[in-house]
Amino acid sequence: MINLLGKLKAFNLNNGNFLNNAPKLINYKQIELLKKKKIKKLINLNFFYKNNNFNKYFWDQIISYLKYKKISEENFFKKIKKNFNHINILEVIFIYQICLLIGKFRLAFRLRNFFFKKVNFKSFYFKSRYLKKLEKINNLLQNKKLNKNKESKIKILRYLSLKNINQINSDYSKFIHSKDINLIGVGVSQKKNIKNYLNADVIVKMNFHNKMQTKKFPRCDVSYYSDNLFLKTKKIIQRDLNLKFMLVKKSKNIQKYKNYNVREFQIFNDVMFGTPSLLINCTLDLLSRSPKSLKIFNSTIYYPLGQKLYDANQKKIWGDKKRSNVIGSFGTHDVVSEFLILRNLFKLKIIKVDKNLKYILNLNINKFLGDMENFYKKLVFDFYN
Repeated sequence: MINLLGKLKAFNLNNGNFLNNAPKLINYKQIELLKKKKIKKLINLNFFYKNNNFNKYFWDQIISYLKYKKISEENFFKKIKKNFNHINILEVIFIYQICLLIGKFRLAFRLRNFFFKKVNFKSFYFKSRYLKKLEKINNLLQNKKLNKNKESKIKILRYLSLKNINQINSDYSKFIHSKDINLIGVGVSQKKNIKNYLNADVIVKMNFHNKMQTKKFPRCDVSYYSDNLFLKTKKIIQRDLNLKFMLVKKSKNIQKYKNYNVREFQIFNDVMFGTPSLLINCTLDLLSRSPKSLKIFNSTIYYPLGQKLYDANQKKIWGDKKRSNVIGSFGTHDVVSEFLILRNLFKLKIIKVDKNLKYILNLNINKFLGDMENFYKKLVFDFYN
């Protein structure tokens, strides 16, 4: 029986019906190869479509763009389509991610649409876990042609409630249930919003570790933490923050903070490519616990308002140069997915947002991606050079 199942999997894979096979996604070590323009090592990284000529052409184009800041997107896209083979369909997701990493957001979006067009055209003998994930990505939280109706809202809320069934954090769920929640992002605080922050039963922040972070507004009832924060020794979480709950990805990493009510939050990898950012995970985790309302403040999902980086954590200064530390995360966290998820939650009135984020989520996705591309272009070349 096991041998037969193996043969069926091999048969389906050879016919483009992937079973529990996800694409290889680029990692930070491979990003370093891009920075150093190590084209031979990049060519060996992955033979796209099992086609040596196309693989060399692809990496030549990527490196050339990072060196000379020019690329014919139309010809590049046509070449990707021309050499496409349905057996290697998952390679398109890898290509999509690389385009995000070099700031070619509109081209990445075209590739994403091309990928789903090919996937939806095929017939599959089995519904693998990965195929079910793709259906969620394309039809649930990230539906590009969102139907703003009750049925769409019910589907999303049902998915979120089912995610919470296996949670053992019942005390935290009860704490959030039927409450008005204000989620404060890591963007630059606006003075006029401070009164609005207070107008909620529960105040939630991200990576809150020091009262001095927000001198004018120190209150925080719940904070969600990324793994990276615990790796940075300089950012020690104070012991007197009056937190009611501390939410972490893995509780085993925070033994020294047992004086807080430490609970684990859910990871929503099944609804997007890459890894969800802390903002997305925090939003979805809170919604899964059925609050009365959830409003997001101080976040622009990387979008530059007034041609400025609104997120204070997105920039670092080396000498007299300003660089963004966000470039390497564009593929990891998938900015296209993040925009679509928040836009759909907002359009379906599942979440509320402040004035800045409202403006952004009302943008056409091509306008959003185009503005992002234009703003981050210089920072992309800075990052890789």
